[in-house]
Amino acid sequence: RQYVHYRIDDCKVSPATVNAELRTLKSFFNILIAHEYVQVNPIMSVKLLPVEKTEPQTFSDDEIEKILKEVDDPNYLDLIEMYLHTGARRAELLPANFTWDNVDFKGRMIRLRGKFDKERLVPLDRKAFDILHKRKFQQKFEYPFRFDYDYMYKKIKKYITDAGIPGGTLHGLRRTFGSKLVQSGVDIYIVSKLLGHSSVKVTEQAYIHLLDSNLKDSISILDKVW
Repeated sequence: RQYVHYRIDDCKVSPATVNAELRTLKSFFNILIAHEYVQVNPIMSVKLLPVEKTEPQTFSDDEIEKILKEVDDPNYLDLIEMYLHTGARRAELLPANFTWDNVDFKGRMIRLRGKFDKERLVPLDRKAFDILHKRKFQQKFEYPFRFDYDYMYKKIKKYITDAGIPGGTLHGLRRTFGSKLVQSGVDIYIVSKLLGHSSVKVTEQAYIHLLDSNLKDSISILDKVW
C-alpha cells in the first residue's frame, strides 16, 4: 500500500498504470507460490484503484483525412493505411513478426502474430491488398514494412499531432478499425477475432458505447414495422 501511494503521490503515474503494476506483481507472486518459494501472495489483499472509464480513442473520417494529408513519405502512408485497414497492433506489421511469408496473396489473407505469439488470420480488403501487392511485386521490398519500431511510432505520432489532433496515437488507428466494424453492424465475435482479443468480453468492454447505440438503432426498426 505504501508502494501504491508512492507511485501515485511521488511518481505522479495514473491509477491505470498502478493497477497494471499490481496485476503483474500478483502474477509474479503466484508463480513464486507455484514453485514453493513463498506460501502467501501479499498483493492479494491490495485492492485495485478506481479508474475512470473513458471511451476508446478513435479518429473521425475527417481526422483520418487530415492525418493522411500530413504524411510526406509514401512508405509511411502505406504503413498507416495498413494499420487502418487491418486493425493490427504496432509491432504486428514489422519484422520479425511480419514478413512476406505472412502474406497469402492468392487467398487475400495475412497472418498476424500478436500477444503471447498468438496468431490470427485477417482478410485483406482491396486497399490493403493493393498496398502489399505493390510493395512485393513492383517495389520488391525485402520486407513488407521495415521500420525502426521506436522511430516509426514517434514519426506517426507527429503526423497525428501536426494534423491538429492532440493526444492522438498510433493505437487510435486500431481502435478506429474496430469502431468502424462495430458501427457497421459486424458481429462483435467477428470483430474480436479480427482484433486478436483474448476474449469477446474484452471487445465488448472496449466498444460498449457503440454496442449500446447499435441496440437503440436496431430496436427503432420496430417503429417502421408496426
